[in-house]
Amino acid sequence: GNNSDVQNLLEPLRLGLDVQAPNAVLPEGNQWRLRMPDVFSFADVAKLQTRQMALRLGVPSENHVEVSVEVPPGYAVIRSPSDFHVEQACFSAERKTERTNLGIRIAFHHVRLCPEISVGDYPAFREVLMQVEARLQEGILLGKNI
Repeated sequence: GNNSDVQNLLEPLRLGLDVQAPNAVLPEGNQWRLRMPDVFSFADVAKLQTRQMALRLGVPSENHVEVSVEVPPGYAVIRSPSDFHVEQACFSAERKTERTNLGIRIAFHHVRLCPEISVGDYPAFREVLMQVEARLQEGILLGKNI
């Protein structure tokens, strides 16, 4: 892959990876479902329904991930993950999906602003995280060209 100038700590670290993931493709009738990689596990952060103490998240962070999928010859994208944008005081997440000549490109961006979530704010924070987690489970559905 490629990377940014790791000597410059003021610039975000950029990594480029080429991945082959044949186990990510699952049959679904006469179509194929391609699962998206689990880049972030939001469900792990908000496992508990309620909290007795604040949730400590650490320093604020921002992440951006782009996934490009080349569709094999003879196949077409039937359904792609939908775009979304959710925002609350301490967290925002957004996904944009774009069809390309070779397949599809998906960009996911999320920002976490608060180092800690209070017990009182946790239910609303958890609800947003669970919405994002559910949306991230959407995959790409491929079918044969007719």
